[in-house]
Formats: sequence, C-alpha cells, structure tokens
Amino acid sequence: MRLSKTLVITSAVIGLVASGFYADVQAKPRKVQKPSQKVVKVQIAKTYNDIDKMIDYGNYATADRLLNDLLKKNPNDISARSLYIISLAKQEKFDVAQSQLNQYLPKFSKNANLHYAQGVLLVKRQASSDMEYREKSEDLLKRAQNEFNTALIINPRYYQAYNALGVIELNTGNWNKARQYFGRALEVDPNYATAIDNLGTVDYLQGNHDLAQKRFMKAIALNPNSSTAYFHLAQVYDKKSGYSKALDALDHSLRIKGNSSVAYNLRGEILKKQGNETAAIESFKKSIALKPENTKPYINLAKIYERRFDNELAIANLKSALAVNPAQYSVKLKVGELSLLKGDYNESLKYYSSLVGVEGYNADALKGMANAYFAQVRDTASKSATANKKELQTAYNNIEKALQANPNDLDLYLAKLKMAKLINQEKATQETLDKIIKAPVRGLNDLLAKGDAYYAMNKYQDAKKTFEKSVVFAESLDDYLYVAEILTYDKFYPSAKDVLRKALIVDPTNEEAVHNLNYIMNMERQSESLYKDAKFFQKKDKNRVFAREYALKALDYNPTNYDAALLSAKLCEKQKHYVEAIDAYKVVAGLEVKPRKIKKMNKKIVKLEKKLAKIDKRYMKKENKEFKKCQDRSTLSL
Repeated sequence: MRLSKTLVITSAVIGLVASGFYADVQAKPRKVQKPSQKVVKVQIAKTYNDIDKMIDYGNYATADRLLNDLLKKNPNDISARSLYIISLAKQEKFDVAQSQLNQYLPKFSKNANLHYAQGVLLVKRQASSDMEYREKSEDLLKRAQNEFNTALIINPRYYQAYNALGVIELNTGNWNKARQYFGRALEVDPNYATAIDNLGTVDYLQGNHDLAQKRFMKAIALNPNSSTAYFHLAQVYDKKSGYSKALDALDHSLRIKGNSSVAYNLRGEILKKQGNETAAIESFKKSIALKPENTKPYINLAKIYERRFDNELAIANLKSALAVNPAQYSVKLKVGELSLLKGDYNESLKYYSSLVGVEGYNADALKGMANAYFAQVRDTASKSATANKKELQTAYNNIEKALQANPNDLDLYLAKLKMAKLINQEKATQETLDKIIKAPVRGLNDLLAKGDAYYAMNKYQDAKKTFEKSVVFAESLDDYLYVAEILTYDKFYPSAKDVLRKALIVDPTNEEAVHNLNYIMNMERQSESLYKDAKFFQKKDKNRVFAREYALKALDYNPTNYDAALLSAKLCEKQKHYVEAIDAYKVVAGLEVKPRKIKKMNKKIVKLEKKLAKIDKRYMKKENKEFKKCQDRSTLSL
C-alpha cells in the first residue's frame, strides 16, 4: 500500500466518493445523514487503494482518468498527485514525470510515493533508448536504490518498494538478495502479483522450472492483465520444449503489450526451433524495430544468416549488436571468425587482436589471429597485404605466453605451429609439430588438431588419415556435425562430405548437414568452373599468367581439387614460382592414391626444393656482398 500515514481530505474528494461511488438517491427528498469523518477516511483510502492496484496491474487509462478527476477538483491533493506521477513513470512518460517530481518532491520530501516514483523513473531511464542515460546505468540504479530505501524509511510497509529493490538486485545478478526482497513484499501483501511473478523469475533462473511455472500461473490468476507474467510463462514452456504453449502465452503477452521487443525476440527464437526461419526472421526484425538497443535479435539473426552461409548479413547484424554494447566479447570473437571465413583477414585480425589479454578470450583470440595470418599468407591474392614481421613476432610471443598458462591446449600449439612457420622458425616449427603429433589423444578435438597440424605443414596424406580417424572417433550426430564443421572450415572437403553423409544416415532431414553438404558441392562446382577457365587460357589462349591465376582461384575455392592443383603446380614451375609449385605438388601428392604417382610427385618436390635452396644460396651470397660494400663505405671518414 502506497498511502502515507497522513491523508489530505478535501470536500472535493468527499463529494466524488459520496456521489460517484456511494450515492443513495431516493424518489422522495429526505434528509441525508452525513457520514462520519472516520467513514470518509476509509472511503477515500479505498479509492486510492483501488487506483493504486490499477497502476500496479497496468490499467493506466482508468487510473489516470480517476486521478485527473481528483486533481481537477483539488490540484493540491498530494496523494492523488503522487499516484499520478507513478503512473506517468511506469508508462515511460519521463519528461512529464520528472518535471512534476522536480516541482513536488522538494515540498513533500516525506511522501513515500514521490520517492518511489523517482526510483521507478531512474530504473526505466537507464533501460531506455536514450544513450545519455544508458551510459550512466550504474549510477542511475544506485540513485534508484536510494529512493526506494527512502520510501521504506518513510513507510516500512511499502511492498512495491521492496519489489523494486528486488528487481535491481535481480538485474545485477544477486538472485538470493532479490528473493529476499520479493519475499518481504509478499509478507506485506501475499497477493501482490508482481512480486509473485518476480519470485518465479528467480526460480526460473535457478533452474526450478516447475515451481516457476506455478508462480507465473498464480500471478496471471491474480492479474490477468500482466503481459510480463505471460512472457515469463512462455519462457518456461520454451525450456520444456512446449513450443505451441509458449507461442500461445506470447500471443497473450503481446495482446496486452504489443510493443514488447523481448517478447518478439523470444517468439522468433521459438519459431526458429520449430523450423519456421522466415517467420523467425520477421519476429527478430520486429523486435529490433521496437527497441534497436536490444542486442539479442541481432545475434539471433546473425545465427540464421550464418547457417545460410550469408556471412555478410551475419557480420552486419553482429556489428549492430556491438554498436549497442561494445563489451560483448563473444560477439567480437564471432565477427573475427566470420570475417576470416569470408577472407577479410584484416577485419578478422582487428577483432581478434581486440580480445588479446581479455580474460576468458585470450587463448581463442590468439588461435584466431594465427589462423588469420596463416590464411592471409597462403592466399596469394592478398600477399601484398600481409602483416609485417614485427606483428607476426608479437603474435608468436603472445601464443608462447598463453601456452605457459595452458600447456595442454593442442589448439594453442597448432596456432604456435602456424606462426612459427610464418616467421621461418624452422626448429620451433618442427618441435611444435612433434609435440602435437606425439601428444596423447584425449578426445575428438585432439585428433582434429593433429590433422590440422599435418594440413598446415602440407602433409596431406597424413592429414587425410588423421581426419579419417576423427570420423571413426565420432559417436553421435552432434560429433559428426562438429567434425564436418571443422573440416569444412579447413576446406578439406572429401572427408567433410564423408562425415556429412554419415550424419544424414542418422538424421536424413538434418538441416545443418544438408546446408553444409550443399555449400561444399557449390564450392566444388565453382572450383571446377575456374579450373576449366584456366585450361582454356593455357591451351587456347596460350596465356600462362591468366591460366595460373585461374588455377590458383580454383584452389582458393577448393584446395583439394586435384586437377587444379596439378595444373597450378606445372604452371608455377614453368614460371619459376617454386614455392607455390612445391605447395601445389604436395597437394597433388596428398590427393593421389596410386603409389607410383605419389613417388613421382615426391621426387619432383625434392628436385624443386633443391633448386629453391640453390636460388636462396645465390641470393644470400649477393646480399652478403652488398652488405659488406655498405659496411666498408661506412668506415670511410671525410
């Protein structure tokens, strides 16, 4: 109950109560006995209490109409005024509410309702779209707590203030303290629906879904106009996989409050689980339109677009989420990952590097950076844009530090292997490869790391055998899909297709498996088309430069394209691009199944490596000679 101990009683209020609610008109005139002062107080208190409940249960239109009637007859009725300001604050009419608080709170500093109204306004301000207030969220919540505590000092039975303090504790993760505050509110009013609903939310967060459901249903029984209780009930049904019931509860919630961003987001999540992605996308977009600061629908949209291999749209939505809240480290990690998949290495490195040193994300960021640098160097089209030696060395040093804290993380060793190769640390490269290969296999991830290490060192046959072992190691549909995701990411398509076909035997309609298989087949088709273009330029046009360029593009789409790798190797060799030629011949040797041809390819690789070593030797000799000349000149004095 929000009434302070002292009630302002006016003739206008008495008239409203007597005529509006308790009129007793007879046909014949008779002398009406005036009600006693005590009766009038009770009647007025009942009127305020009724309005109070209307505000609590969201029936603002009726409450505002009654309060306006009261205030027209007596503008100085502070009890009616304070309730009116509470109603304004709850309806998020911030400027009007604050203007009235500025006018009345200094004059009536002992009015609990006004302090409560100020607290409500501060809480709602910090959750609004106005960035000026969102950026001061912590300070606003502290000020709101002070206002609610002041209201309780004035009126220790102010159950709405207890509830409001519980909401603040709930939002800051103090679940047990929140439970205590909601319990205090219910000690004063056991039928206070809002506190029952909030108590159910604590149960839900602590995993007691059955008890939470009972509380939400009780809150709805007490207040059928509670959009929040229906929303919370939908969350419980969602957790229990009762999607139809969840959607029904959300429909009830949205009929009461049609501008709820969180309700439309949850609706989208449930529709997505039911397989209705088109309707889910519309719900997420509606959620964003209602409240652009809600980051969840952006992330949910990104997940759908990622599944559809539309990484551009996925990244755009994730960046929108980061624009609202730059501290979402998991989102930054995902942007780095998707940018890497898209071949935007600088963008990928930008996001990964922003997470270096961040607790809980440092190791993953360093692995991502190693993958980005490694892919950047392997992509011949972007060699001019690769990082300088200092950046590469810094990344390598950071991985070394991370390994001291995580000495058993094979993925970190894999990152070290890639960086060691990039900075030409031959000894460290071999030692790290040996470390990975000799490490005990403790699970599926270890096998995948070993396969990736072989693949990074162009040991394709060893990589293929290891990846095939990982397929055998997989035991469930989730394992198959996980292995396929890693192999698809590495563009090791033959083994990825084998795993996906096994997944489809287990679940023939699995959307993820079908999507990934279609993606691989599309990449293979693109690669084959580019290979044919390369052959055209080689044979018909006699243009080796274009032929080599298209052959390399074919390998970008599908590094396991045998014909494109062989053509690329031959063209690179003829144009004396020996490093690229060796890499291409290693791909061919790795994909070849006939022992005689494998032997032939290995001989070719050895021959080219010797030729490359001679060229390097001549180059170093020339460099040393030039260095000596410069050194001799530097000793001369004028």
